[in-house]
Formats: sequence, structure tokens, C-alpha cells
Amino acid sequence: MPEHECGPSCTQHASHEDDDSLEGFQEARRKFIRDSLITGGAAASIGALGITMTPSAHAADSLPGSPPWMYIPTAFREDRLEVLHALIASHSLATLVTYGSNGLLASLIPFTLTANEKLGVLRAHVAKANNQLAALREGGEALVIFQGPEAYITPSWYASKKEHGRVTPTWNYAVVEARGKARVIEDPDWILSQVERLTDTQEMHRPHPWKVSDAPKEFIAGQLKAIAGVEISIGHLEGKWKVSQNRSEADRRGVAEGLSQKDGNNAMAELVARSLNK
Repeated sequence: MPEHECGPSCTQHASHEDDDSLEGFQEARRKFIRDSLITGGAAASIGALGITMTPSAHAADSLPGSPPWMYIPTAFREDRLEVLHALIASHSLATLVTYGSNGLLASLIPFTLTANEKLGVLRAHVAKANNQLAALREGGEALVIFQGPEAYITPSWYASKKEHGRVTPTWNYAVVEARGKARVIEDPDWILSQVERLTDTQEMHRPHPWKVSDAPKEFIAGQLKAIAGVEISIGHLEGKWKVSQNRSEADRRGVAEGLSQKDGNNAMAELVARSLNK
């Protein structure tokens, strides 16, 4: 049975959280943002990917006064825009979810991110044969889920297992949810530009990067006729970093060691290790 997702700053019973005022919740949330040092070096990572940040934009201010859509205990909340953007940039294959006249639909779609003075803009392309395109044309809100590092956590790694045995397995993960109105774009020049940027971003670290222009123009033109562009201006952005912050320091050290030395999951091991430096 998964352990209760309760961090050091939340109570042992979810019902207690429900009694907190919205004002108190927002203040506690912002305090965690200020104090959080779970991840680091995100700005440098974004710079390496060619994304320019605007310091005035902040994910916590996306919809002032609104409760979060995703269930996030306070200890696991991540609101720093540069950290959220870094995960989007490094895990660009996302789940696009829409609800329209043809029902609830989801597709795995690679996105590019453009930072602006707000929360950013997501751009992608979708096959015209994809039924989800109809829902996107209807102009409803779209949900885009970016899944970062994840790992099963065995209680065998916890020091507390030897102390009292009251431990259970859980799952660690980092995830970003972006919501906004979708716009379908048919302009072939826009679509070509999006495909080129997506390709260049993925090819940039290869010894001999492939470019769209390497293929015959007629061939590319034919391919572009089969897809449509999608643009989503992000109206709400949330991040959840569940990286063992609700465990003791000794337990977290055990998790980081187990992930890196036994499972070879260095990405999650690094996130857990950074949570020790708060």
C-alpha cells in the first residue's frame, strides 16, 4: 500500500488540510516556494536549450486566488518557473488531453516551449487524421502533462525499516501540468518552422545533426500537408516533485544511494539528494 503523501509541513490527515482557509493555503504554498531548494541549476539547463527566461513570470501567480488542479501536498509543490520550464524542455514528449464533442481524448505529442513575459507558449503538430484535432478546433481548454524522472521506491532502502519496520513502498516522480486554450494553425510556413525547431532541439547534441533541409523540399512539403500546427498559451502551470521530502534525512540518503547504486536511476537519485540541501 503506497505511503501517505504527507510532507513535514502538512498534517497526518487530509481532512485537516481541507479546513485551512484559501489565504492560509496560498501563504503556506508561497513559503515553501521561497524555502525550496529541491532542484538547482535549472536556469543553466534552460539556457543550454536556447530558452530565454523572463524573471517577472512566476508559476505561483498563474491564477491568483485559485486552488491547484493537481493534488499536491505542500512539501511536494514546485512553483519556480525556471524549474518547471527546464523539465518541459528536457522531457518534451507529453500527454495532450482534451475534452470536446467527441469525448475525452489523449495523445502523446512532442512539444516545444517558448518563454514569454507570462508562463510560456507550447507549440506542436498533430496528424490531420487524429480525431483529437476536432476537439482542438473547438477551442476548449487543453491539458498537457510532462512526465519527468520517476522511480519505484522500496522500503528496504529506508534506515527506519531497521528501527521500527513501519514503512511501505511508494513511487517518486516529477511532473508538470500545463493548461491553456488551444489554437489550430494551418499555415505551412508556421508548421515548417515548428517542425524545424523541434528537430533542431533534438539533434543539437549529435555529432552530425540532421536538419529538415537535408530532405528534398517536395518530400517535406508533402509531409507538411498531412499535419496541422497547435499552439497553447499556458494559463496555468503546476509542478509536483515527489522526491522523498516527507522522509527522514537518513531515509532519503538510503533512497538516493539505492537509486544510484542499485537501480542506476541517477536522475531521480539526484533529485532526492538535492532535497537534503534545503
